[in-house]
Amino acid sequence: MFLGNLVKKPRKIKSKKIGQRYTQIMLAKDIHKSQGYIVDIETRRTYPTFKVLSQISEVCEVPFSFFEKTQN
Repeated sequence: MFLGNLVKKPRKIKSKKIGQRYTQIMLAKDIHKSQGYIVDIETRRTYPTFKVLSQISEVCEVPFSFFEKTQN
């Protein structure tokens, strides 16, 4: 599984927690990045920094270890 999918999954987890769809726009706003940047991560055009992954794990309420899964 590549990192883009590992970023989409926390958004889905967050969606379930808040009872509505947690969009790329919402995530981008919460971590102070652009929606385009989130799209680039999810489509493998860019690789997020440790800091960005930490922010994503925090706002999506998943452990950072979630991103340590095997990537292809």
